[in-house]
Amino acid sequence: KGYQSNRMATLSREILKWIQTLDLSYSVKYVRRDFSNGFLIAEMISRYHVKEINMHSFANKSSKSSKKDNWFLLNKYFTKKNIPITQKMMDDIIDNKSGAAIPVLNIIYEYLTDRKVATKKPVIAPSVDIKPSYTRPTATQKIKDAGRANYEYSKNFSGMTTSGGGDPLVIGDTGRRLPLKSKSKNNGSRSNLQSQNSSILFKDVQIKTLDKYSTRNRLRSSGKPPQSAGTNMSGVESIHSSFRGEPMTVPAPEMTSTGVYADSIIEKLNQCVEQELEGTEAMMNQLDPRKDMIVSFIESCELLDAEDTQRVFKALKDFCMMKGSDYFLRSPKSFWKFVNIMTKGLLLPDASTNFLEFVDLFHAVGNSLVEKDQNTAWGLFNDFAMPKMVPLLKKDRFKRRHVLAIMYAFCSKDPQVHMDVIKSLQDALPGNNDAPYLSCLSHLIVMEESFNEKLLDLYIYYCIMGLSNSSPAVRASSLNMVSTIALEKYETVMNMVDRLLTMAQEETWWEIRIQVVCISATMLISNQLDDTQASIFYEIIETVLGGPCTMHMYTIALSYLAPALKNHPSLLDRYCIMLLSLSEDERLALLEQEPDHVETLQVGSSAIYDIVSIPFVWDSLGLVSALANHVEDAQIENFEMKHFDLLEAALNTTKPSSDSLERWLSIFESLKFHMFVGLYDDENCEYASDVILQFLRVLGNDGVGVAIGALSKMVMKAFKGVDDDQIALSKRCQEVLASLLIGIYDLGGGYTPKMAALARQLKDEGKQQTALGEFILHTNQ
Repeated sequence: KGYQSNRMATLSREILKWIQTLDLSYSVKYVRRDFSNGFLIAEMISRYHVKEINMHSFANKSSKSSKKDNWFLLNKYFTKKNIPITQKMMDDIIDNKSGAAIPVLNIIYEYLTDRKVATKKPVIAPSVDIKPSYTRPTATQKIKDAGRANYEYSKNFSGMTTSGGGDPLVIGDTGRRLPLKSKSKNNGSRSNLQSQNSSILFKDVQIKTLDKYSTRNRLRSSGKPPQSAGTNMSGVESIHSSFRGEPMTVPAPEMTSTGVYADSIIEKLNQCVEQELEGTEAMMNQLDPRKDMIVSFIESCELLDAEDTQRVFKALKDFCMMKGSDYFLRSPKSFWKFVNIMTKGLLLPDASTNFLEFVDLFHAVGNSLVEKDQNTAWGLFNDFAMPKMVPLLKKDRFKRRHVLAIMYAFCSKDPQVHMDVIKSLQDALPGNNDAPYLSCLSHLIVMEESFNEKLLDLYIYYCIMGLSNSSPAVRASSLNMVSTIALEKYETVMNMVDRLLTMAQEETWWEIRIQVVCISATMLISNQLDDTQASIFYEIIETVLGGPCTMHMYTIALSYLAPALKNHPSLLDRYCIMLLSLSEDERLALLEQEPDHVETLQVGSSAIYDIVSIPFVWDSLGLVSALANHVEDAQIENFEMKHFDLLEAALNTTKPSSDSLERWLSIFESLKFHMFVGLYDDENCEYASDVILQFLRVLGNDGVGVAIGALSKMVMKAFKGVDDDQIALSKRCQEVLASLLIGIYDLGGGYTPKMAALARQLKDEGKQQTALGEFILHTNQ
């Protein structure tokens, strides 16, 4: 019965083949994990019913909230189509329960294909336990078992007497007494010794567990080097010397021996770990004493304290840069051992800090080797490290750029050398699947510091070839190269502009659509286009962003289009609408960053998107003007938090000039009542106060005429009486308003006398007992 349930928990070959024909965004490796968020389920259904499932509504994330949102949308489809998938089945998939996705996939397969899943009769395990030949004990195993049995027998032999009348057998803490029998022959003194014998005392053997690290330290302190594979003493000679009672000596390793170099590099790495963790008993206890320290450190680094691991990594990098490269150049075997050990660190999750430390360590080794011998550096990597890196390049798209950066660290920056490296990479990625190779090229092209004609033509060739591929992931990787090509060879991109427009109109794969927008932004920023050419890219951008878009698409587009706004104001209206469409978290992540902040975003098959702090590169005046137009066109009466966020970000980064002051005054005049109304809102009053004060700082004394009169009327109207039921503002809004009035008073210039006059008027009407009393008192100081 258990055997049958295990069989049912696996994906049938029929469904697996069917899934492979659907050309999903990523291949299925772990059924329980890959289908947990419902994204692939939605993609499978969209292949048959493209109008029923809008993939832009689904997020390929692993958070619990994203999973529930995706399955909530799928449940609507299931209910509408009467597909018998229950909420319990969906919850089990979300919770990653084993085998939960199998029945759901079976149901979806039967619904979409109108075919039944082929079922096989369960195989009943044989009732007779017949051991196959390879599990039967060998002769060696039988001898060992017999020895263990005799040992157990002797342990339980206490209290028995010998048949020859000898002393009883004694087993205890002090020793063990066994009788001896005389032989039939008289052999001189030996016979006499046996005849005089009563017993011989055997001491119990005490077994002491040795700590590998303490043993190594003891050998080091005594001046005796540890035995290694490079010593000239054979195993037989060492055993004989110990039998003779002679002290066993190990010759010091000679640096001309390749084997000694290989063992020495391990010892040096062990020393780096030991020196940095020495004295941290808790950390040392995490390491496995049966293994080399460096190996145990790599396996346990995720469990160790972050500060301790950083010290170890720094020591490893310092050693590799100062001395390690000499070991590797003299002994290829030592580099082979180093790679075998350190590539285990590249198997850590790509989001792990320790993973990036291992990447930096390989960078340090590569740069050090290239400085000393470029040809040998690449030869070592190609022979020993490339075979270890290829599986990561083929299977893990999120680690691909890091591995490729390591590869480039082991070669010079000459374009011709990079062409040879790319050829070696192509040879190392065999097969008919072009996706990994083109994805690698899309990362490598942005790492190039310079191009020659042949290298650029190589990228252009594979870019154009990939654009005709049937896989959307391959087409997206190819498009990722176009932005870099545009900076080097502007005419090549202009020749494919019609193709880009067709992609914007017809492609449904989100990454292809956003790549087209990024290419258009690059072309517009280059300032090499005339008005007619620019209008084509305006059309491409509006076609993509005016249609269904995910939040990731908006985030990427906002970052890439921001530098183009000043010279291309036609983009401002769409840009403003996209900003207001973001969620609060995504909006603040773009607006509240330092000027030089750059965040990398990888959500697709290959491309890495640089998300910048957009308020420091956009056109602040143009964007605020676009917001004012949007408020008027949409007839918005009350500002929400998103409007105040946009205004504050634009005002904090603007540097108004005398030429632009008139436009700023006009915008304030059109928006001031929306901002003043925000002072009545408990949720937005603080945001409204900050924006008004910042606006007046930008306007300077010119803002006195357009702001203070209307603000004074609003204050007097709100505080008609002194009782709370006579005041139109809540207690919190009153306190915020008082703080705003004090801030305006402190601006100085023409604001101070106007605010002082307002304070006297409030005092004359007896408003000292309200929240404005603090403002009145502040103006009298």
